[in-house]
Amino acid sequence: MQLMADPLFEIGNHTWTHGNLRVLHGAEVMQQIQWAQAQYELLRERLLHLPCATAVLQDEEKRIPPLPKTFRFPYGTCDAESLSSVVRSGLVPIQWSIVSGDPVRSQTANRISDEVLQAIRPGAIVVAHANGRGWHTREALQTLIPRLRSEGYRFVTVSELLRLGKSVAVDSCYELHKDDNSRYDRLFGRGTE
Repeated sequence: MQLMADPLFEIGNHTWTHGNLRVLHGAEVMQQIQWAQAQYELLRERLLHLPCATAVLQDEEKRIPPLPKTFRFPYGTCDAESLSSVVRSGLVPIQWSIVSGDPVRSQTANRISDEVLQAIRPGAIVVAHANGRGWHTREALQTLIPRLRSEGYRFVTVSELLRLGKSVAVDSCYELHKDDNSRYDRLFGRGTE
């Protein structure tokens, strides 16, 4: 709810249990999408009625969308069926263009920074983790953010980025190259349940 209330953040759908939507099918895919949408809706409603937030969020309520508008596939895995399900649910599927590598325990803040700086381009989306699964993410961002700003980059939400430029459509999802995430199909199905 704190991130939902922060104007610097936009919350997107990332499934209910971090399920691999290239492995799941039919009703299971729709449950992953719809349950996450429903939980967001409940949390938003709860946030808007918190006594500590009521006065602060009076004008912000219009800025916090009733439901997420974007969707990012767990593991970067999808297929035509799951893409279609996401679009039918009224969501815009989003993928990243730069992998920070922060979930790798041996990754250092300097290596994360170097990888991002080497790959950065206007319109880039960097995947990083603030959920306890990122290693040295905070330290890397303390270097990256000022450096990127000094180079003229600015940070926007995904919806703002979509309004600013031309999106690229593909028929399957991957990390950086087609089929480079196929190993996840053997490892992950329903996610964390």
